[in-house]
Amino acid sequence: MSLDQVWSSTRVCPWDLTTAYSAEFRAAIAEVLVRDAAAGIKTWCIFDNTAAFAATADALTTRSLVQARGRGSRV
Repeated sequence: MSLDQVWSSTRVCPWDLTTAYSAEFRAAIAEVLVRDAAAGIKTWCIFDNTAAFAATADALTTRSLVQARGRGSRV
């Protein structure tokens, strides 16, 4: 992996797979994505809380947060 690419997983602990992430957590992830995009760092974030079927909604919400900041990031 080069220094201009980052991969991140949202897994914190096993029980996190069974619920949606909090608004505060998604906002924090969005801030990291915006910061990395501004620095030219390609960053992947994979929401893995699929046991609760929340990963898609969490990802789309986070994408909206990034886009609302108007930085042109691709999430």
